[in-house]
Amino acid sequence: MNAKFERIKLVLNLKAVDKVLFIKLLLKKIELAKEIFILEIEQGQEVFIPAELSIDQYPMSFRFYDMILNFTKEAVS
Repeated sequence: MNAKFERIKLVLNLKAVDKVLFIKLLLKKIELAKEIFILEIEQGQEVFIPAELSIDQYPMSFRFYDMILNFTKEAVS
């Protein structure tokens, strides 16, 4: 799974695809990142949120809709 993820990242970084295929590969990369993330959690490994799943790259207005952030805020208050 990691090898497939790395190959997709390579193709996207090289900008070797265009338009629809680019979007499909981006979605596949996010899907694989989620699967790897969950797999590592299940195996009890130390896990960091991958850049593909992070909301740091989006404007602050998007962060309001982040379910993890909302859940954490509700649990703390």
